[in-house]
Amino acid sequence: MKRNFFLLVLTMLLSMGLNSRLSAQNWKVYLDFDKHTAEIAFDSSYLQMSGTLEIPGQFYYNNELYTVVGVGMGAFENCSRITSLVLPNSVTNINKDAFKNCTGLKTVRFGQSLKGIGWSAFKGCSGISSLTLPDSLRTVGWETFSGCSGLKELSIGGQLYGCGTYAFYGCHFDKVVYRGTVAQLCGVIFSTDEGSPLAHTKEFYIGDTLVQDLVIPNTVQSINDGTFANCPFLTSVTIGRAVSKIGMFCFENDSNLRSIRFLGETPPSFDAWGETVFSGISSGTNVLVPCGCTDAYDSVLSNFHFQIKEALPYLYAAVSSDTVKGKVGVRSVPDCDNPQFTVEAIPTGSRYVFKCWHDNDTNNPRTVDVVSDTVLVAHFIAVDDAVPEYASSDWKCSVQDGFLHVSGADGEQISISDVTGRVLYRGFVHEEETISLPSSGVFFVKVGNRMVRKVVSAH
Repeated sequence: MKRNFFLLVLTMLLSMGLNSRLSAQNWKVYLDFDKHTAEIAFDSSYLQMSGTLEIPGQFYYNNELYTVVGVGMGAFENCSRITSLVLPNSVTNINKDAFKNCTGLKTVRFGQSLKGIGWSAFKGCSGISSLTLPDSLRTVGWETFSGCSGLKELSIGGQLYGCGTYAFYGCHFDKVVYRGTVAQLCGVIFSTDEGSPLAHTKEFYIGDTLVQDLVIPNTVQSINDGTFANCPFLTSVTIGRAVSKIGMFCFENDSNLRSIRFLGETPPSFDAWGETVFSGISSGTNVLVPCGCTDAYDSVLSNFHFQIKEALPYLYAAVSSDTVKGKVGVRSVPDCDNPQFTVEAIPTGSRYVFKCWHDNDTNNPRTVDVVSDTVLVAHFIAVDDAVPEYASSDWKCSVQDGFLHVSGADGEQISISDVTGRVLYRGFVHEEETISLPSSGVFFVKVGNRMVRKVVSAH
């Protein structure tokens, strides 16, 4: 009967290049004859290695090709003279203690098929300053990066499923980047004991976006234990209306959190020790709940002694499509008594003008009733590209002594706007209309649906 696994010491003839001093290395491996795969096993001779360690991806044994899919338990533990590690794309698993206490290790390049990193695999690797975990990675074990005191930057793929207890203990990151979405992050299982890499992180990014005001989308139904605990970067959190469950210690000790907003009319339940969800957060933190839901939320948040206020249960915002060309100012925000949101598009200098909002509405300032999640996007355009100079045969427009004269458009509506999009005049033409202009400059004249740019001479 064929043994499935076989411990073998051999000098590999590798199918991929290695550092020259390792090319004739005696590797100890476990072989799986059925699957033609191998796992690097421990050997005391590895302790003499120095410089770059490049794990082979494939090798031939008895004229048959084997693929290296794992690094075994404690394989390179205490190899303190290794400075750089390169793992092939074939490796799917790094086992317990595989690189523990490799104190000289400074850089690590993971393969793109890696799915799991075992307990204490890189514990005590204090020389590593930056890591990029591959998109394929699903699990990080207990104490995997514990004691990596030099680790300051981390990038995490969106397929991560969970991290064990003390996975990042002692790591106080300057920057963590998560390459997934907020919804994906809420589903990651983090241990409540230093299992989340977000704990004590100075800056956190979702993709390229710096996160300070966190919005949990309405598609999320639950947030797992400890996900956003000990996160000093958070200043506000908005919890989507579908969230029905928040795990233990979820927002514990978020020292700079000043606003918590709930969009759901039914308060979420708190898992197990409900008093830990917001423990350590100031009772002066502003808590907003949907209109008419104060009593319901007060009953589940009573332990925290928050001051609860009411607000519309909708997200609303106004942004510029191009911040170089212009910005958007908020004139008034909606509330339970008055759901109107008033904003103004403000071009940058005199080179740009407001064109329209995302839905082609040209009113500026603009007021909308917030009856659902609302985002207004302002579009701007260069003055010379906005609209042509006046040229038309069916109606006439002229300027003299600070007055605009319009004729040939009897019964049609006329409006005049300045370069910011602010409407200065709106009315109907009666045979010939004479309108006083407030100043010299560039104005937009619109008769019916026809718009022109008119340069007005000085008074």
